[in-house]
Amino acid sequence: MTSLLPILAMAMTIAITPGPNNFIVLNASSRDGWHAALIPIGAILTGATVLIVISLLGLGALVVGNPLIMQTITIGGAAYLAWIGFNLATSDPEQSLAHRGPLPIGFTPVALFQLFNPKSWVFVTTSTSAVLQTGGSAFHLIAILLGAAIIGLSIWASAGAALSRWLNSPNKNRLLNMSMGGALTLSALTLIWSGFR
Repeated sequence: MTSLLPILAMAMTIAITPGPNNFIVLNASSRDGWHAALIPIGAILTGATVLIVISLLGLGALVVGNPLIMQTITIGGAAYLAWIGFNLATSDPEQSLAHRGPLPIGFTPVALFQLFNPKSWVFVTTSTSAVLQTGGSAFHLIAILLGAAIIGLSIWASAGAALSRWLNSPNKNRLLNMSMGGALTLSALTLIWSGFR
């Protein structure tokens, strides 16, 4: 079991560090508290589960090993992320202040983004191989990856909920929306950069 600790450490590091999923969860919980983050967290976990199952079936290695498919995923993922960022950056701060409510993007786009993130494909496929080679099972893989994701996303949701107390004016809401939208757009650019180096 100790051979799984490096995989757990890597999964926790990836789950806690800033990235598109964490920015989406932060923005959701900052709009209306922790419970508002449940939809994007559920979407992220759903998409991640699909990706893990694909990898366990052996298809992940085929995807990661095909440069054309990976470039297509990179371009699609970056475009999708830029679209989500644009929607956040241009959302109406008056409306989000008046009724806060959910993000201007829903469950399905966030879940689908998981399948368009080339870094996720590489990480999940590598983790699948590492867990299975160390004698771990599919259960271990799912527990490690989804457990780390739940912890990381919960931390970001808590940060957003704490931030929501500060968001009491349209200008502050606009600043957060534009910051998170900009962060997602920057994430899209880094996807393109890392995918074509």
